[in-house]
Amino acid sequence: MDRTTFLQRYWKYYCKLEQDCIDLSQYIEFRPVNLQTCSNVIIGQLLNVGAEFDHFCKIVCHLFSKNRPTITDYANYLLSEIPCLQNIQIHIQGSHLDLFPFKDWNIEHAGHLFWWYAYNNVKHDREHFYESGNLENLLNALAGLYFLEMYYAKEIAKSTGCQYALDVPISASSLFRIANWVTNFIVIGYNCYVDYEPGMDGLF
Repeated sequence: MDRTTFLQRYWKYYCKLEQDCIDLSQYIEFRPVNLQTCSNVIIGQLLNVGAEFDHFCKIVCHLFSKNRPTITDYANYLLSEIPCLQNIQIHIQGSHLDLFPFKDWNIEHAGHLFWWYAYNNVKHDREHFYESGNLENLLNALAGLYFLEMYYAKEIAKSTGCQYALDVPISASSLFRIANWVTNFIVIGYNCYVDYEPGMDGLF
């Protein structure tokens, strides 16, 4: 996939999902005390994010042509390609919350990734798992999708063979920042970039 296709078909939709979540913060502040809050709106967003994560994993893991790939297939690929994946830390801007969306994920029990497990429970049995559609699971699911999109943007840049290829999306997240995430460029405005220099993350 080239950069233009990624931006039009995937990053644009991610931004829509992110904005939906930001809009939710007008009613439920992103604080630890509110993480277990559940509602039909949160469930709806969780279902959308989980479905997009499932779809985007097929792209990233080169499994789109495989018949019905599973979360175990995704774990096999991602955990081998990104050895530090379980330790990825994502900060929610304007809050005191740090997320670890892939914490304790392993191949043997891939389907038990906590927010993925919640997503599937709500998807298939909302009567008994309504409380799984909570803010904590939604934020972690969205953070997981965000990381995957940022990772793929770097992979697209690498595939060009150009040292100075843009390795970030066309716009910055208004919600998340990945700890210790180094790219060749930083987005400072829509389709506006500067070269990355160590220590610059604190300026934005």
